[in-house]
Amino acid sequence: MRVEHSTKTDMHQPDVPGVLSYLAASARAAAGSAAWLNEHDIAKGVCATLSDHTTGREPKSLIVEVIIASIAQQAEEWSAQVLSQKGRSRSGSKVEAKKLDDLVHSGALASKLRSITLTNARKMQSLEQALSQLSRMGIDAEELCWSVIAYDAQWHIRLIWHEANKLVRVFPDRTSSDLLGWGWQGLHVAMRNFDPHRGFRFSTYACQRVSGAIRDGVRSENPVPKRLLTFHRKVMKAEEQLSAELGRVPSLAEIAGRMGEPQEALSILPRLNNPASIEEMTWDESRTLSISDLVDSMDPADMAIALAQREAIEGAINNLPHADAEVARLLLLEGLSPAEARERTGASPRQLRQRWNRSRETLASALVEWR
Repeated sequence: MRVEHSTKTDMHQPDVPGVLSYLAASARAAAGSAAWLNEHDIAKGVCATLSDHTTGREPKSLIVEVIIASIAQQAEEWSAQVLSQKGRSRSGSKVEAKKLDDLVHSGALASKLRSITLTNARKMQSLEQALSQLSRMGIDAEELCWSVIAYDAQWHIRLIWHEANKLVRVFPDRTSSDLLGWGWQGLHVAMRNFDPHRGFRFSTYACQRVSGAIRDGVRSENPVPKRLLTFHRKVMKAEEQLSAELGRVPSLAEIAGRMGEPQEALSILPRLNNPASIEEMTWDESRTLSISDLVDSMDPADMAIALAQREAIEGAINNLPHADAEVARLLLLEGLSPAEARERTGASPRQLRQRWNRSRETLASALVEWR
C-alpha cells in the first residue's frame, strides 16, 4: 500500500478496490503463462493463503507480496505435478509446465506480477466495479473481498485496542478484550467502505466505525438507554459511599437524599438489573427475591421505538456531507463533548461549531416525523 503518514496507524492506508483489481490483473497475467492455469483456481488459492496468514497479529508482509507468493507457489505446484506425470497426458502440457517452472524459479513470474502496480490495476475503480470485474472472471468476488479485508485489517489492531481501552470507561463492566470482537467487525466495515483517494486518513475514518460498532454491540446485549445506565452508576456509587459511612446497607430514602433526588426516581432501578439465573442468586436478608429477577423487564415497544429512532438518525447523518456527518456522529451518536470532538477531528472551535449548526439544521428537517 502507500506510506503517507508518520503515525504507526496511518502508515498503512488500505485500498480494498485497488487490491482486488490488482489481484484480478495478476490472476489474468499468471493464467496467461500456461493453458491449465485459470483465474478462478488462482483466486481460490489466494483466499486460502490469506486465511492461513490471518492470525489477529500485525502481518509481516504487505498483502501484495502475499498474493505474489501465493500465485508463484500455485504455479510451481502445477508445473511440478505436470512434469512428474509419465508420458504426455495432453499435447504440449509438459512444455508449458517447463516454461512456467523456469519463470517461477528465475523470479521472472514474481517480477511480472510486481510490475502490475495497485494504481495501474485499479484505474480508479470503485469497490462495486472491482467486484463486478472479478465476478465476470468466474471468481467468488465476495469471498475474496472479505479475505483481503480480514488480512489487511491486521495492520490496524492497535486502532481497535485504542478504542476499546477508551470505551472501558463507558462500559466499566467490560474489559478491553471483551470489546475486541465488535471492534473487528467495525474495522472490517470501515475497510470495505474506505476510499483512500478522497484524501482522508484511515484512522480518522475508522475510529468512528470501530467505536460505533463496539457501542452498538454492548448495547445490543443490554438495551437500556444510556441516560438510565448513567443514573444507575450514580446510584451505585452513592450506595457504596453510604455503606462505607453507615456500616450497613442504606435505604432508598437515604440514597435519594445523598443524590438530591426524590425517592420515586429510584423506582426505576429494578428495571436496570441484568437478568439473573437461579444459580447466581445469593441470599440477602435485606432483599426480597421475586420472579422479576429472572426476566428482563425492559418494555419491547420502547426498545423498538428507540432502535427505529437511532436507525433514522444514522440514516439522516449518512446523507450529510462528510465533515458535517463526522461531527454529528461524534456529538449525537457517541456522546462526545465538543472538546473531545475537536480532538478527534482536528477542527478548530469555530469549524466544529459551523459544522454542527449545519448538520443540526439538516437533521431537524430530515427527522421532523420524530419530533
